[in-house]
Amino acid sequence: EHRWLVTEVLREEWGFDGLVMSDWFGTQSTAASALAGLDLEMPGPPVYYGRALEEAVSKGEVGEDIVTSRARRLLQLADRVKVLHRPHAGAEAVTPASARPHRTVAERRQLSRRLARRSFVLLSNDGLLPLALPRGSLLAVVGPNAASTSAQGGGSAQVNTEHVVSVLEGLQRHYGPRGVEVAHEVGCVTSEQTPPLQGPVRVEYFAPGDSGADSVAPLHVESAQGFPLRWLGDPVPGIESLRQGAFRARCTASFTAVEDGEHELVLSQVGAARVLVDGSPLLEGSAERGERFYERGSADVSGSVELEAGESSRVVVEYEVTPGSPFAGVFVGLKAPATEDGELIERAAALARRADAVVCAVGTSAEWESEGRDRASMDLPGRQDELVRAVVAANARTVVLVNTGSPVTMDWADLPAAVMQTWFGGELVGEAVADVLSGLDEPGGRLPHTIPARLEDTPAFPFYPGSGGHVAYGEGLLVGYRHYAAKAVAPRYWFGHGLTYTAFEQGGHDVTESATGATVSATVRNVGRRRGSEVVQVYVAHQDLPDGPPPGEPPIQLAGSARVTVEAGATAEVRVDLAGETLERFLMPGRYAVLVGASADPARLARAGEIRVAG
Repeated sequence: EHRWLVTEVLREEWGFDGLVMSDWFGTQSTAASALAGLDLEMPGPPVYYGRALEEAVSKGEVGEDIVTSRARRLLQLADRVKVLHRPHAGAEAVTPASARPHRTVAERRQLSRRLARRSFVLLSNDGLLPLALPRGSLLAVVGPNAASTSAQGGGSAQVNTEHVVSVLEGLQRHYGPRGVEVAHEVGCVTSEQTPPLQGPVRVEYFAPGDSGADSVAPLHVESAQGFPLRWLGDPVPGIESLRQGAFRARCTASFTAVEDGEHELVLSQVGAARVLVDGSPLLEGSAERGERFYERGSADVSGSVELEAGESSRVVVEYEVTPGSPFAGVFVGLKAPATEDGELIERAAALARRADAVVCAVGTSAEWESEGRDRASMDLPGRQDELVRAVVAANARTVVLVNTGSPVTMDWADLPAAVMQTWFGGELVGEAVADVLSGLDEPGGRLPHTIPARLEDTPAFPFYPGSGGHVAYGEGLLVGYRHYAAKAVAPRYWFGHGLTYTAFEQGGHDVTESATGATVSATVRNVGRRRGSEVVQVYVAHQDLPDGPPPGEPPIQLAGSARVTVEAGATAEVRVDLAGETLERFLMPGRYAVLVGASADPARLARAGEIRVAG
């Protein structure tokens, strides 16, 4: 079946001449994979290709012509992406500073910060934002994502970061020097798994057989930003003794207790490891298989140490990789003494009652939003919904930040003074939040998806998870806002929704048809008191069918959009070009009404005219 798909469909019918590679660890055979059309086994170093493929050729299981064709596609890809003639053996090609669009670290940081601000979506605001706090005010920053803000998702949505500026840190940096006291309460705990030990980790590498004792000099030393640590292939390029996938490492970190009690440490690894705390052995890695490291790591083992608040401990992990393993890794987690969520919520509410304003940061993390698995619920993890209600009841001047990568239920959305979606905003998310909450910049985002009121309203709900291992994609074209418009189901927030710190009026809508398509024009007037941006969105609706669109055909569809920035009191002209070729590709023939507005909400779209789509 796989050979037919690649050879006859992909290569011959579709004419695809590029590379076919596996998902990570998706290759489970040598000869069968090569004959089925697999060009590249991922990740490296190879397990089923490499020497195993060489042996399959020598046994006559795979022809040399097959290997030649696979190698040719690898070289072809390398040529297409222009890497064949770049230096690559132990050296990186560096673009001259004069040729880089953002030449300095400061410039790149500012770009990251600006992109985060432009992504934030202000869902509601009764006037609390921008948040002006006089000297001597108390700002309460509560919620599980305040001090542990999620900058990215998990799995392949995750890259190593240098340092993530949390919401709490960003607000402290901004308001603290202005004489505002910033106090924090976590509110509740959302992790089901033990969170990783964070902070700098000193990693020392030793050759196989070295004891790693203090008397033995390491072959290489580097630093990492917290656990887990992962290695693919050679952990340190250029060290010959490490090239066979067998090495030892000593990883040293520390942590400081924030409260009295038992602190639990957890260990999991691919290979062998043990943990020492302040020189005393605490954990020995298990040989049983667990769920970490793509289910290739060991089962968790745990132990506890009794510490007082403010007491620091030194954690040393002695690690050895298993020869022949496709990758290496070690995880160390730390769980602080448990406190009942009810007590944490009450502490957060008590702080909110004393504060002049509250920022409540709720959301998910890489534990909940990750490659390779679905979320079991649309609700926020843990007791975060209860926390929001308690904090808002204690202080009406509360803004809720939703630090998630996908929709959550938010059945409390009408209670806070303001709600803002901050997504997973990257390393400088906390600084960007401070910029926007304080009014140094506006929230520039618009919703790229519809946020439903409940999971049962979503278009995929009737079809997921299917049966017998099969899921029917029964939504057809009715996905996203098209579904809600077709079913007349009101979502929490429509696709395209997003507020600013000013107000706009749209008018002067007109449609001009031409031989190449149509142009939609509109006037946008800023009726507020500050400069801001508006996104003019153009939708089309079929007009020639008296009974409406046929079953499965969307009642409205986005055709184009344009962003415009307008000074306070000024008016701007906006043009949105609709290419006829594009319309003909995606729409049925006939006449369409052109609707213009600031979201996909059909009740808020104004008719601008009509266009004809040819067959």
